[in-house]
Amino acid sequence: MIIIDELNIKKILKDSDLEELFQVSLKKQEWIWVNRDIFLDIIYNALEYDFIDEEDLNDKINNVSEEEFIQILNDKFKEIGWITVDQRLFEKLVDDFVVTEDIETYIYVDRKVYAK
Repeated sequence: MIIIDELNIKKILKDSDLEELFQVSLKKQEWIWVNRDIFLDIIYNALEYDFIDEEDLNDKINNVSEEEFIQILNDKFKEIGWITVDQRLFEKLVDDFVVTEDIETYIYVDRKVYAK
């Protein structure tokens, strides 16, 4: 079993590619949303273990500030030519997107799609 105390969440984020973190093909995506509620899923996707104590992992993730977590993702998305769009603006651009009022949601959009 993996020892949670030895995990470095920021290093996992930095060393994993976006497709691994989100379990999607970015070529098939136009946008991706992220908020604190899915931080556990993002990190879990990057770990190659059949079983891990999610409560312990979540505690480890909570030791990383939301700002640090998002900044790492911002940098990774910027490297592939995606941009961050405010969710309120994005709601006006995409019919099926609804702003989350109770939690900050970050929207990453392929720059080519956004330009359209």
